[in-house]
Amino acid sequence: IEEVPILIMHGERLGYFNREIKMQQLLQEYQCRLFISGHTHIPMLVQEGAYVYFNPGSTSLPRGGSLPSYGVIEIDGASIHAEIKNYQR
Repeated sequence: IEEVPILIMHGERLGYFNREIKMQQLLQEYQCRLFISGHTHIPMLVQEGAYVYFNPGSTSLPRGGSLPSYGVIEIDGASIHAEIKNYQR
């Protein structure tokens, strides 16, 4: 989208530990900057250098003590702005 190559996957192959390391390897392999995943139902937003790792969590089945949440990502040229928002039922 725009100037940001994106990798999107459910995330079941990443496991639960060291996910960011595996995500970084995949971003480098596919030459992407933004990794969007799910699977854990736990929100995550990490920016390391040029890379952004994003999991919006879950609106209906949050896990790990997290609140119900969803994500918003805005891309403008090469700029990425991502945020996780709490969802109120």
